[in-house]
Amino acid sequence: MDGQQQEYREAQRHRFEASKAVAEAAAIHAPPTTPGMQAMAADPGGRGGGRQGVGGFRHTGARTGACAEALRRQLSSALGGCEQTAATLEVLRMPQLQHGLLQWALLDKLGGSWTAAVAATTLAASESWTSPLRKALSCVGEADVVPGADDLGGLDLDALLRCRSALEALLMSGGCSNWPVAVGFLCRLLPQEDSTSSLGFRVRLAVACALCYAEGATDPNMHDTPIDFVERYYCFGRAAKDGLLFAGFEMLTAWHLRYVVGSWHADGCLDWARRNVNNEVRHPDKVGEAARMVRYKDFNESGVSVQEGLRFYDGKKSTMPVIFSYGGVCGAVSKFGASACQAFGVPAMPVGQLGHCAMIWRAPGGEWTLENDNSGLSQSRMHDGIQRTWQELGTKSEEAGIISVMEQAQGMFSRYVHSEVIRWASRFVQNHSASLELLLEAVAACPFNLLAWSELLGQLARATAVAARMFVETLQTHVVAAESAMGSSPYDLSLMRPVRGSSDQDRAPNVVDGTSSEWFPASEEPQWLVIDLQRTCFVTSVRVQWWGDYGTKTDLRISSSHSEESQLTYRGRREVSADFNGWSDFTGWTEPTRILRLDLSNPQPDCLGCGKQYGLRQVKVMGRRCDSVEDGPGQEPKDLLARWIEGLFSTSRQADIQAQGFVRHIIDAEAWVLRTPTTSTQEDGCVIC
Repeated sequence: MDGQQQEYREAQRHRFEASKAVAEAAAIHAPPTTPGMQAMAADPGGRGGGRQGVGGFRHTGARTGACAEALRRQLSSALGGCEQTAATLEVLRMPQLQHGLLQWALLDKLGGSWTAAVAATTLAASESWTSPLRKALSCVGEADVVPGADDLGGLDLDALLRCRSALEALLMSGGCSNWPVAVGFLCRLLPQEDSTSSLGFRVRLAVACALCYAEGATDPNMHDTPIDFVERYYCFGRAAKDGLLFAGFEMLTAWHLRYVVGSWHADGCLDWARRNVNNEVRHPDKVGEAARMVRYKDFNESGVSVQEGLRFYDGKKSTMPVIFSYGGVCGAVSKFGASACQAFGVPAMPVGQLGHCAMIWRAPGGEWTLENDNSGLSQSRMHDGIQRTWQELGTKSEEAGIISVMEQAQGMFSRYVHSEVIRWASRFVQNHSASLELLLEAVAACPFNLLAWSELLGQLARATAVAARMFVETLQTHVVAAESAMGSSPYDLSLMRPVRGSSDQDRAPNVVDGTSSEWFPASEEPQWLVIDLQRTCFVTSVRVQWWGDYGTKTDLRISSSHSEESQLTYRGRREVSADFNGWSDFTGWTEPTRILRLDLSNPQPDCLGCGKQYGLRQVKVMGRRCDSVEDGPGQEPKDLLARWIEGLFSTSRQADIQAQGFVRHIIDAEAWVLRTPTTSTQEDGCVIC
């Protein structure tokens, strides 16, 4: 370690000891040494009078421009001096600070639409600092959107800001396109419930209804009058109390509940479904099959095409009884099935596929299952009008695979909350290296938190040499831990790796996307695929899934090489017929391998009449990489990140496959090449090439 870096580390150690002393003092209720901690200690429960704020944060001035700015300053005071990750994580153990970060996150999301109104408000010395925020809510959004908009100024935002379970439910539910409207709606429901409840089923239900109301989008062709989400809130509350919903409904998170109460069919239709869904599918692990109750029909009895919209239904709205009576095609089938699930408290939604509408529903255990499926999860997108999860990710939030990733985050809810708290805290530390390391800890706390990944990789792409060097040291520790947790079990080395095909190149990557999507060339010439594992590996087996009956008629040869320049070595061929959409298995070999080639011959027309001559669904190259992270210094951050991703998402679960795909996309979207700096002379230089 050079002298300059030694001096830097020593200074950080002293700052850490100072911050640790502050945290220990706060823990034993000694007078804190920072203004932010003084505010928290002065009112630990956040229930003081006068200018005391919520959650233990004090409004610091009688005349301030914005409540969020006041809270931001106090958070900066509490966290800004913690330049080392361990110090910040120690301070973040304080419940008051965690609560304060939740409050700040909500105020920050309300954004500029209300800050102008707050800034125009002059606070009297005796006013609570949340008072102008309550007044500001009456100034945002459309006047005819929020119920009872005339007296929105009387809403008590304190109830929401004091209720940690409500804040967690609201902020961990996938985002919202209209936060002011959602908050205004939620504040009208919370006072009627026990907002201090630690379990808070009613709070989570209220949050879900508020978010659905704020999004506003439903299909008006499926109901006669707009959905009343206040009434929906009470309807599902009564249905749960009366035992009309499947067991476990009250344990769903607010995010899950969004895809229950967000049904496009009216409450009367959901009641109809509870009475009329076939008994054989009236079970948590079968209810998605209720979609099959709808007869598949292109024309009604009068010869009107389903493509003519409501004319197919003789001008009637496409309610559940009408769809059941008339039938329909993919859209009617999937929307009926989704609402049948929702009627019994099961999260579900229609999803779009190429020229088709399918549906996805949550089976027991949290596995999201496609019904009426044509293309698989990787080729599915969120249907128009369906609420997006993690809207901050832009167009990636439109991919249906994001649902299985969020499901895992919800399944480790306390870790997800902790991850978000760390992510928000990273914005208040003053040192860039410490901020990066905090974001690394946020990902480690909940690897399925895609917002933490996005923020980490975005900052890393703009890192300085010093920050990059310290980041690599910390990342190596995480990689070792992740790879140790994997044990010696083989995993899919080919997942999301580059693939070249002799033809139909756009679909060639489908064979390594972890789903049953297809690569099916129409050419009658011999075909080939080349998979680059991007590092040398030990291959224990190769598995190939066929499309249709090609596992009985296509000749397949497999060969491999140590590198792109090395000569290929023959490894085996298909000798046994596979089942329809079945698998062919090949034994591995001992030589290190990077390149795998599949050669296909004997073209035959496909059995489905699609005009294809070959067809594969998946290729899985099972094994382990040859090297380890301890093999040598100076590994590139991008390679270390790739190893960490493999370690964190090493199973064949859809959630792991989808999460790995999303994170790799974020890395590629940043379009950077980050190299480990080797000398201290690069202290101030950017390491992006």
